[in-house]
Amino acid sequence: MTLPSRDSEDRDSGPTPRRISISTSRALFVVLIAVTSLVALARFAQSRNGRSLDEQVLNSLNQQSGNGVLLGFANFVNHWSGPILIVWSLGLVVVAVRRPRQRTTALVMVAFAIGGTGASELLKLLVAVGHSRLGESHPASLEHTWPSTHAAAASALAMASIAVSPTPRCAVAAIASAAIISLCLLMTAAHFPSDVLAGWLVAACSVAIASLVLQFMSRPRPMRVEPG
Repeated sequence: MTLPSRDSEDRDSGPTPRRISISTSRALFVVLIAVTSLVALARFAQSRNGRSLDEQVLNSLNQQSGNGVLLGFANFVNHWSGPILIVWSLGLVVVAVRRPRQRTTALVMVAFAIGGTGASELLKLLVAVGHSRLGESHPASLEHTWPSTHAAAASALAMASIAVSPTPRCAVAAIASAAIISLCLLMTAAHFPSDVLAGWLVAACSVAIASLVLQFMSRPRPMRVEPG
């Protein structure tokens, strides 16, 4: 009876994922840049110039989208973005279950993507950047929408998909999906540009921290020598 070889087990577990190596120093650099950019962006979004620029960009996007098919598609994506993100997360978990070599990466990335979503909600309470809706300038209409939780979740899941995807096509599809969800948030005036940009920065920070955790988990541990 011939035992299955290690090579045959590797073939059964699916295609080999693309290795996206990032050193500890680079991951820490990404975290530093993301946090610094978030602080600067929060201050800019609260300023008069920041609010004016946000509203100008949002007005321009809304005028271009109009009331046609494009706006209808954007409303559809916004309405179903929650279930889409949930299914996306479950898809990465399925990848983790079916491909043992990607299990740890997928689970850690999904966990930190969810953590990044929670961090964006926490930032809304701590930073409390207020914006006025289109056509509403009264202070009572200010809403705390910074950063965008949907943009943070979509971009974090896209980065997680890149980390575990076996082909470049999956990575391109993931980035395109996150970009479409973010653009639809702007086209429907659900969020301002600074909200969406902040969401992507939160996602970059959470994924970089996840990379640090994965590197720590993959470090070789010294073998214990039992005394004779």
